[in-house]
Amino acid sequence: VTAIGADGIVLNAGCDLAGNPLSLDIATTSGAVRLNGAVGLWSNVLIDTTDGGNSSGAEIRFTQSAPIDSQAGQRSDLILAAGDAGAVSFNRDIGANEALGQLIVTSARGVAFGNDFGADPDLAPVTTVRVEGDPLNPGAFAVNIGSATAIGPGGIRLNAGDGSTISLTTTADRVR
Repeated sequence: VTAIGADGIVLNAGCDLAGNPLSLDIATTSGAVRLNGAVGLWSNVLIDTTDGGNSSGAEIRFTQSAPIDSQAGQRSDLILAAGDAGAVSFNRDIGANEALGQLIVTSARGVAFGNDFGADPDLAPVTTVRVEGDPLNPGAFAVNIGSATAIGPGGIRLNAGDGSTISLTTTADRVR
């Protein structure tokens, strides 16, 4: 399957009439979400495959063609809910060019930061995760994996590939 072109996928909810930024909510009822192209967060984004907790969830996958970055000069939050039936899989760097504000996984069967190359062309190692935190809420976790429920039996896996290192960088002090 061909990845989206150089312009990538821009997730942007825009602003309300007063100019205040809105959050973009993408919800499915146990329908998997796969992003296969560079992802630009131009607003805070929630991807929820549990339909607000009304279903068991499904996989959320960012392919090896899907690095995730905030819009230049902005620090957007990415919140993911995959439920007890869905895994979250990151297969490209996060915030390497423009850091995220917060990275939160509320629920998932497992969370993978990188995977081994193999028969599935979507999978690849991850070497960089950069999240700045929320300056308006300095007590909040910049990275919060399992914020609503503990991550399920798939656990939290960090895979930078053979001989590489994964770097998780934040200017905030709180990672969970």
